[in-house]
Amino acid sequence: MMSILFGIAAIIGSLGWLVLAICLGLTLITWARRCHPMNPSFRPPQLPGVRQKD
Repeated sequence: MMSILFGIAAIIGSLGWLVLAICLGLTLITWARRCHPMNPSFRPPQLPGVRQKD
């Protein structure tokens, strides 16, 4: 009986890791697209101590 419960827990745990990896991957892809210089709404970061070109 305990081995069945451990098996179910292992399946649920592995599915949780899969969902977490998918969410993290989609977040990174979205971030990469947003920060790509070819994106029309891209603005370079404003770093402290850097002079702006006029």
